[in-house]
Amino acid sequence: MPDWNSAAELATDLSAFMKMVHGVSGFYLWEVALSLSFEWAFIKGLKKFTWPALFYFLGRYAAIATVVGTLVSIDAASPLKCQPLYTFLALVGQLTIGFAAINLALRVMAMWSMRMTVVAPLVALILGHWAVLLQGVIISATWVPGTGCSVTKTNHSLLMVSFTYTAVFMVVLLVLVVIKLMFVSHKRPSLADLMFYHGLQYYIIALLANIPPAVLLALNLNPIMNAMFSFPSGIVFIAAACRSLRQLSDRKPENPSLWDFPFTKNPEADAVIFSSVDPSKVSSSLVFKSGEREPAAGGISLGTNRRGDGVHVQMDTYIVEDNLSEYEANKKPQLGNDSGDEHAL
Repeated sequence: MPDWNSAAELATDLSAFMKMVHGVSGFYLWEVALSLSFEWAFIKGLKKFTWPALFYFLGRYAAIATVVGTLVSIDAASPLKCQPLYTFLALVGQLTIGFAAINLALRVMAMWSMRMTVVAPLVALILGHWAVLLQGVIISATWVPGTGCSVTKTNHSLLMVSFTYTAVFMVVLLVLVVIKLMFVSHKRPSLADLMFYHGLQYYIIALLANIPPAVLLALNLNPIMNAMFSFPSGIVFIAAACRSLRQLSDRKPENPSLWDFPFTKNPEADAVIFSSVDPSKVSSSLVFKSGEREPAAGGISLGTNRRGDGVHVQMDTYIVEDNLSEYEANKKPQLGNDSGDEHAL
């Protein structure tokens, strides 16, 4: 059993921490570079900016600030004022975790069509999460010649509560996703659909990312080990959350308001989706006309008779039985789906 507080062990831990920071920073900067087209789509007006996008960008750029600040703190050639720098890093790091959790929670809310029985508890969990996160900003750091800034003291109890709360929060979100997809929906998706269409893997990654720092904080080996996985955890967490929302947005590029959320439950839409009729095969048309000609088949006609003494409304909805093209046959219904993601973002 090593002496975790010996000078040699602290130097070894610090070296490992610096290598991990460089590796994780390279991963996230590459992740940002690969997804710059998403920002560009908003700048060019190809995607509509709505309120859920605000949390996406806040979390994304808080993570970038965390990466850049951490690299500066360990790679600076001249002495720095490490205490204010690490206080800033602790703040933006906690903000990164908070916004990542909000992003994943928003997708779950949309999946459940903003039902208040789901939204209200999740909002309460989010508020409690932020109350815990903002108390974990207390940290002490000092300049170490030859290595840069080094953590000397952390409030490991608050940080442990923070990561434990986050992990439990992710468990709640994961359970809600599974319940919605496997039990509420009439058609159970395959494992491949769960992972690659409904984004279940992002909730699993977010959960797993918060376990190592919680364990190390519970062990309380030394200040460096307490912070060893805090940085990688937050970066992996926000990367998974952002990918989740980008996946949902890019899945329906023809929809100009992907990030709009419904604020009322639409049971009629669910009734159509869960019925035996395939909504993609339902066709209707709207025809405006005057005179007394017969209405268009399979459509709705609104017209006035020659006397002008009334309005004639006729509606006829039919199901197309002929073979559709491969694209139309595989296209997801526009009114909704079993997961509720069509209401999303």
